[in-house]
Amino acid sequence: MKHCGRLSDNDTTICLEATGEHLERDKLERKLVRIYEPAVEMIDPAPKNVYAIVIVQCGNPLKGEEIYFRVWYRKRKFEEIKNIEVKNIDMFINKKQISMKLEPFQIVKLHQTGISHYKIGVIYQRSERTIYRWKKGDKGNKRKLGRKTIISESILVILLSYVEKNNTRTQQEMSDYIYKETGVMISQQIISYTLRKNKITRKKITYHYYERSDEKIKEFKEEVKPLLNLPIYALDECSFRLGESPRYAYSTKGQRAVSQRMGKRSISYTLILCIQNISKNGVFGYELIEGGAKSKEFHRFLSKFDWKDKENFLLLDNARVHRATKSCEKLGLSTIRDLLVNKRIEPKHLPPYTPELNPTELCFNFLRQQIEKYKPRTKKDLEMIIAKIIDILNQKDMTKFFRKCFETDINFL
Repeated sequence: MKHCGRLSDNDTTICLEATGEHLERDKLERKLVRIYEPAVEMIDPAPKNVYAIVIVQCGNPLKGEEIYFRVWYRKRKFEEIKNIEVKNIDMFINKKQISMKLEPFQIVKLHQTGISHYKIGVIYQRSERTIYRWKKGDKGNKRKLGRKTIISESILVILLSYVEKNNTRTQQEMSDYIYKETGVMISQQIISYTLRKNKITRKKITYHYYERSDEKIKEFKEEVKPLLNLPIYALDECSFRLGESPRYAYSTKGQRAVSQRMGKRSISYTLILCIQNISKNGVFGYELIEGGAKSKEFHRFLSKFDWKDKENFLLLDNARVHRATKSCEKLGLSTIRDLLVNKRIEPKHLPPYTPELNPTELCFNFLRQQIEKYKPRTKKDLEMIIAKIIDILNQKDMTKFFRKCFETDINFL
């Protein structure tokens, strides 16, 4: 018997429930649950001139629906069949469920009866391309084309281990090391392909200082984490020069990427930036000064702000200007420490050599990238560009900057 497939308008079809009730074909197709192998002997009385029969189980017991069965007939001659019953349905379901994969000759015979490959795919819940692949048959595992890789499992382990411990080495140095360890010559191109295949890429280095103490970093982060829900600020300085240009550009392969910049080295400008951990308008204040930030400028910057909360915390590094005492006294000013205390600010100095714990560094990364893009050549241009970038920063959620610094593992900062 041949599988009838999805019924077409040209098929002479009788669709009946086990009770003998007539059912429209389109309704039957929409409610179809499973398809079973056709067998004429399952129907009593056996109809004449029937060459394709499908019995379908309908109803979902998980939804409280009663299970019942429907029958499809496809006949070569026009003949009406009545009073049809399905017998031994339990045995039929358990032992004669249709296979999910057809043999090539079965697909050929189905196609010869007028069923398209697409319709066969619909019946067996497979794509038309899969049906074509089944039709061609399984020709066994084909040997992988191309030259066999020279990187064996043992060499791969040596390479990945070496890269993990020596991540600043060049690919040629990696090749030389493998030759020294194994005696196998591997080209730089193969090294490059192997690294990419194992998801190892070359990146800009994030340097950590040898002098930093991981224990002190951990203690400081544990101390600051509870303060993230309180009014907390971060402050730092960053220097810029006029005419700063992007470091990367596009060009045709094999040619240099050429651009223009100022040949004369300009004076530097220092941006003092203070941010707070709020979701919007997080830039608390900023000032651009010519040259480096000295005690007088830093004292003036802190003096012009009024902190409204009763208790505030300020994150800042250990630069001399942040602890200025004698230089302020010579100028007739209060020390930085006394100034902060009078403004109800408790300073929290970062552990030595840990700039990555200051959230303002993330703002400076964005500022520097944008300034290099616009290439300001005058102080006025630089001030205008910084003002535009500050407006963009005020739209960002600064709480994410603080969380990134204090809720991220120190090895990933």
